[in-house]
Amino acid sequence: MKVRKVSEIIKQLEDAGWYLYRHNGSSHRQFKHGTIKGKVTVNHRATLAVVF
Repeated sequence: MKVRKVSEIIKQLEDAGWYLYRHNGSSHRQFKHGTIKGKVTVNHRATLAVVF
């Protein structure tokens, strides 16, 4: 299993062409891509670690 900080995941998404689509003060951020359908939802607390 890998452990990564949410801030690292967000940086990787942005580097891959995803952009912040929605963040209205809730606990999540949604990202969209210019050519890939769908959205990616990420918890906005950048200090959290995610195991996958």
